[in-house]
Amino acid sequence: EDSATVTVIHPNIDVAPLSLASTQLPDTSTSQTLNIGNTGVAPLTWEILEENLTRITPAPPLPDASADPRKARDLVDPSEPLGPVGSPAPREAWNWPAAVLYDNGPLVTHPGGGFGGADASALQSDLGLSTYGFGHALSSGYRVADDITVPAGGWYIDTITFFAYQTGSGTTSTIDHINLRIWDGVPGAVGSTIVWGDTTTNRLVSTAWSNIYRVLDTNLLGTTRPVMANVAAVGVFLPAGTYWLDWQTGGTLASGPWVPPVTLLGQTGKPGANALQFDPAAATWNPIIDTGTAMAPQDLPFIINGSVTTDCAVPSNIPWLTVAPTTGTTAPAATTPVNVTFDSTGMVP
Repeated sequence: EDSATVTVIHPNIDVAPLSLASTQLPDTSTSQTLNIGNTGVAPLTWEILEENLTRITPAPPLPDASADPRKARDLVDPSEPLGPVGSPAPREAWNWPAAVLYDNGPLVTHPGGGFGGADASALQSDLGLSTYGFGHALSSGYRVADDITVPAGGWYIDTITFFAYQTGSGTTSTIDHINLRIWDGVPGAVGSTIVWGDTTTNRLVSTAWSNIYRVLDTNLLGTTRPVMANVAAVGVFLPAGTYWLDWQTGGTLASGPWVPPVTLLGQTGKPGANALQFDPAAATWNPIIDTGTAMAPQDLPFIINGSVTTDCAVPSNIPWLTVAPTTGTTAPAATTPVNVTFDSTGMVP
């Protein structure tokens, strides 16, 4: 019997301090030292780049095994009264975002065709559809997800407006919570990673009636499902690629909240629709499908507000910051000092 001993040697980087900052007057230059140490037993080769640091990977949530499957869909109930209640609500309760990067809608099928001159989003039962909306309530554990494709150059996302309703709420919003995650692949799939967000932080910054009622095509004047526009604060840069938004909404009423699907007049769904719903009892993501006779896959409406910006996956220059050297090799048990210079020439206080 033979045996062999293999000694593996490797470098280990130790950077100190972990962050640098400078507050200084205009037209001045200050320098600080960043120390790159090697606590390993092999030479350390390093390079300094300006890179995107927004990606985080929180732990996935534990499934809620007590979820009620009846909260997965808001289905047409033949016994539900269809007549309007209340009085016309004020128009323009919600303002369209100013800097729209992407709109995953539409939601309105009859502009101005709803009760009191509001817009209507009609569930088209004549096409075999039967679902007003899909469950994604904080209280039930259900979640929903849909994909986006970010073009070359990347997006800086300021806010995302999501849509939801609670049956019988009236036009005063009862929505009080949105949590959001962004994945770099299909949620829950092997290899997919959460790049931003979590399941607990409430991102809601405003909520108001969208001027839309979710109605049945046989009663465009229904008022029991006023749709709220719910704005979530994001503040993240996404390089070019395909991502999935995964969100959940809370409200103060027992119904829902429900998210209405993308609705196109005369169509059972948006071409290529592929939205998903998380079933907490089974801890699985399933396709969102209208369970009427059409059995049509659905997409979900949302509006992304932000700006096109430089892709941080391809580092670009920050004009007021320089480091020297930017590359090097540090021997074991040694430290290489890097000079970091902050230059405020031409900058305002």
